[in-house]
Amino acid sequence: MKKSPVALFISTILLTLTNAHASDTNTVIVEQEGGGHLVNLTQEGSDNQINLSQSGYDNTSMVIQQAYSNKVDLHQHNDDNVIVINQKGSNQGMGNSARVHQWGLNNTLSIEQDGNENTAYVEFDTFNSLITISQTGDNNAATAFADYFEKNTAIVTQEGNNNIAISHSDWGDSIAAVVQEGNSNYAWAYANDISNNVHINQTGDFNTARGVADLGEDNDIDIEQVGNQHTANIYAEQGFWHGIGNNILAVSQTDQANSAMVRTLGHGNSVSINQGTSL
Repeated sequence: MKKSPVALFISTILLTLTNAHASDTNTVIVEQEGGGHLVNLTQEGSDNQINLSQSGYDNTSMVIQQAYSNKVDLHQHNDDNVIVINQKGSNQGMGNSARVHQWGLNNTLSIEQDGNENTAYVEFDTFNSLITISQTGDNNAATAFADYFEKNTAIVTQEGNNNIAISHSDWGDSIAAVVQEGNSNYAWAYANDISNNVHINQTGDFNTARGVADLGEDNDIDIEQVGNQHTANIYAEQGFWHGIGNNILAVSQTDQANSAMVRTLGHGNSVSINQGTSL
């Protein structure tokens, strides 16, 4: 269904105003239906907000926000869509926030945030999609939540201190990965169902990692930590419908005063824990 001429005119005016002014407290609202659309939004200043909704195929949304306390709320529905969000400069104020919901097949999402106290939340009810979240700075939080469909990849990368990363996959043949560099970071990666891969890599000190394979089998979970006084926990438990086991669980910790705990329930699980300074 096509947008009415009035709605298209309003969208055009909003885009023009947003790109023309580098000031504070701007608001953009865009709604698109159909395929092959391209939205390119740039905001400079603080306390800006973008609400964007696309329904259709082969749509692309590109958002750039510079300064602090900016917000993006973006929804895409259907297949072969692309989202790119870049937020930078949040060293004061409340930080920037990005909230995205994707639904469909073969979608791609990239969020990059530079600064402190940023938040990124992604919920993707998709099949065969790629989600990447990259945050640089301190006290950032990133959540990638995959629900209902299979063969998704979610990668969260954080560089800085006191960051929180959550990567969650509810169906099979998916990849959930977290990479953190800095101190006092927390990573939680969860895989439900069959044949998932969960990877957590942390470099620094006082980091905590938790990997979970729940209600499934043939999952691969590995946690690698480099530094001192890390904590790693892995849980693999069989489910009611398919819980034979056959999970592969591995923890590698380099340097001193680290702690590792692995719990398995089921049959045929493999556990490997390596600790020391010469791994």
